[in-house]
Order: sequence, then C-alpha cells, then structure tokens
Amino acid sequence: MGNKILVGMIGGALLASAAQAGSGPRPVNNPGDWITSSDYPTSALQTYVAGTTGFRLDIGSDGNVAGCTITLSSGTSALDDATCALLRVRARFTPATDARGHAIASAYSSKVVWQIPDGAGQLATRRFLTCLANDRETIQVETPFGCNQ
Repeated sequence: MGNKILVGMIGGALLASAAQAGSGPRPVNNPGDWITSSDYPTSALQTYVAGTTGFRLDIGSDGNVAGCTITLSSGTSALDDATCALLRVRARFTPATDARGHAIASAYSSKVVWQIPDGAGQLATRRFLTCLANDRETIQVETPFGCNQ
C-alpha cells in the first residue's frame, strides 16, 4: 500500500431521524483522506496490530464533528483512539437537512480497516527514535527514519 490509504471506509451510513424527509450529512472532503498510512499508531505498527474499528460521528448542524463513538472495537485502544482523534480533526460534512431544508444535527457511521502498510515489517523491527523538534521546543517526534538535523 505504500503511502496510499491504509484505511477502508466501509459502507458509510448517513443517519438522520426517521421522521425527517430531508437529506443526511454528506462528507465535504474525501473520507479516504481522513486517515492515511502515515497515521498508523507507532505502538500498533511495532507490535504488528491490525483490525477494524467501527465508529459513529455525531454531526452538528454546522457540519462539524461534535462527537465520536467507537461502535466496533479493533481490539486495540491505539487503533480505536487514533480513529476518533483523526476523524474529529479531519472529517467535515455538509449538514443534514430537515424537510424544510434547515440544517440539523445528525450522525454518520462507518468502519476503518487498519492494515499494516507494505514494508512496515522492516520499519516495525527498526529502532524508533525520539527527536527534539528544535533546540527551543520540547515537542518530540517519534520516527523510524531517524532525526532530521
């Protein structure tokens, strides 16, 4: 898979109240871009953990993600936690509408298939280094590729 998406968004469901005759929320950006191979949690990569995480996003009437619930655990908190953290930041929607066309809160459900990226076996066995982002910051970055000087 390389740098391509390691995530499969399976059967996204647009959910709104059955009493509403409007439309459900629609992703504004490509769901395939919400999570990429570079987002694979280091701890899961190092232990060769893969799995499927089901989720439900609560979508506000503004189209932003108001909440995330794991509906099917991958069996690993690193993958489940990463799913919600990334979706809260990256997923954006055109909000659902009621019968009169007014924006309303709704939900969107799908699954993320976390698969170890091609070549990750070698990366997972390499030593991961913790590097300072720069001399004045305390931000640290873990990388299998070494520190940029």
